[in-house]
Amino acid sequence: MEEAPVARTASVAQVATACNIDARHVQRLTKEGVLPREARGAYNLGKCMAAYIRYLQRAMSAKSIIDGGGKVS
Repeated sequence: MEEAPVARTASVAQVATACNIDARHVQRLTKEGVLPREARGAYNLGKCMAAYIRYLQRAMSAKSIIDGGGKVS
């Protein structure tokens, strides 16, 4: 039986680097409930990256307007 991969714990700085944002933005998104935190100063890097991608997708969807021809503007 294959073992599940071990979750990688990351610091605020590591999450910020992985998501290409600054540490303050990581803290702000955590406070808003966008990014999950495992413990004080400890984040699951994979979960944070997935959550940040979903956050960006929602932001793009909210700003997108689809015209009658199906084109996004």
